[in-house]
Amino acid sequence: MNTLAITIGITLFLMLVIFMAYSVYNIRKNAKLKSFYKKLLWVGLGILFVLAISSKTVPEFHMFMSLVLINYIKAMYFSVVGFGFFYIGKGIYNKIKTIITKIKVRAA
Repeated sequence: MNTLAITIGITLFLMLVIFMAYSVYNIRKNAKLKSFYKKLLWVGLGILFVLAISSKTVPEFHMFMSLVLINYIKAMYFSVVGFGFFYIGKGIYNKIKTIITKIKVRAA
């Protein structure tokens, strides 16, 4: 691999980390979303607990619960990414709206 490919990979990874941090920051600022994600955290911990208990007792149920855990992690990831895009879109909309109102005030 050349240095350009490595640099691009590192840059994209850092952009993803910054985007996720921005999303989590905005979710923590909103009280309703914060309580919603706390409840989802307890659901995830419950899935992990059931997964730990079922590892030796019922192997078929353990495989099913591992699939449930994978889908739970994917759903959490996509919901955080979705809210991140929502907050970015909301910020851009608010900036455009303030620019338009400033232009209208100057024109009047």
